[in-house]
Amino acid sequence: MDELKDDDDKASASAEGEKAPRLPNLFWAWVPILSMVVLMAYVFGFSSEPKTYDAAHMPLLCATVVACIVGIAYGRSFKYMLDGILDRLLVSMEAILTLLLVGLLISSFMISGTIPALIYYGMSFLTPQTFLPAGCILCAVVGWACGSSWTAAATVGIAFMTIGAGLGINPALTAGMVISGAYVGDKLSLLSDTTNLAAAVAGTGLFDHVRAMLSTTIPVFLIALVLYTFLGINAGSEGYDPSVAQGICDAIAGTFNVNPLVLLPVLVIIAVCILRVPGLVGVAISIAVGVVFALIFQAPYSMADLFSILHYGPSIVTGNEFVDTALAKGGMENQLYKARKASCLPR
Repeated sequence: MDELKDDDDKASASAEGEKAPRLPNLFWAWVPILSMVVLMAYVFGFSSEPKTYDAAHMPLLCATVVACIVGIAYGRSFKYMLDGILDRLLVSMEAILTLLLVGLLISSFMISGTIPALIYYGMSFLTPQTFLPAGCILCAVVGWACGSSWTAAATVGIAFMTIGAGLGINPALTAGMVISGAYVGDKLSLLSDTTNLAAAVAGTGLFDHVRAMLSTTIPVFLIALVLYTFLGINAGSEGYDPSVAQGICDAIAGTFNVNPLVLLPVLVIIAVCILRVPGLVGVAISIAVGVVFALIFQAPYSMADLFSILHYGPSIVTGNEFVDTALAKGGMENQLYKARKASCLPR
């Protein structure tokens, strides 16, 4: 298709007496990329001036302008390049729509008690010997449930660093355990922005993409668990302070109705994966289930309350810093920046 378009451009240029489009030489092909790298380096690390801007949008926009100038210099029309830009944006639109719905999904799973229950039951199984493997699994669960490795690392990950220090475990080993679990959970999460974008750019279905990653991610994760289990067996119980984990469990139990039934929405996500339901439809079904469970098990939210929570995210105060940070996620409003970032548009 592109070759036919190129032929049409050349024929049109020839008919109008213009220069036919041609490929740039190696130097000019690198100019847009190098301009982006230089601007990124200036913005993120090599500027000695006070930081007044720390996003990638303007460097990307400037590099796009440079690329268009190079393209025009080598005979490409602006319309031709604009069509290419719009075509790439169209590819990412399903991912952007999914990201917006994911904000609603996280909110519904928060107020339904599903994500808090996952954290609660995970913390309940911690012992000195199971700390490393159980902590790795829990970080993966939180990363998967929130769709963010950074969220898992910044919440339960910080709690584990405190617990690990009480156990006398090397902080570097604890940090490795946290990162291992958090990134595995994020990679396999339907709520992850990177997972959604990777599927969109590759031109494959979201659930197909996640299933394809299982063959490489799960074996590596299992190997890591074996190593953490072996290391945990030799961990002593001297100095073990369970107060941090217990404090998290008490905060969750005091705020939510925690019982095994509120974990059922997780099975809905698994079911839509197995049944190969289209991504947007599967996420929408999961949102509805989360809202229903919130009304049944947690609180009689009004329609206005639900609209506010789904749009802006829940405001959950438990009195525990770790828990409050972990649950301060969700809402379509909080996903808008990710959507803008995904489309490479200025904020």
